[in-house]
Amino acid sequence: MKALWIFPGQGGQRAGMLTHVPGPLRQHVEQLLGLKLLDTAQGYQDSVQL
Repeated sequence: MKALWIFPGQGGQRAGMLTHVPGPLRQHVEQLLGLKLLDTAQGYQDSVQL
């Protein structure tokens, strides 16, 4: 069994942080979490992304 721990609010978050994450890895994380990771200024304004 694998686990992914995400700690929102741990450090500064800014738009563009995920640009260096490989696309397949990002898609896999989105699939595991069941949500779309929004790498925008608006996306980082809320701790819950749907």
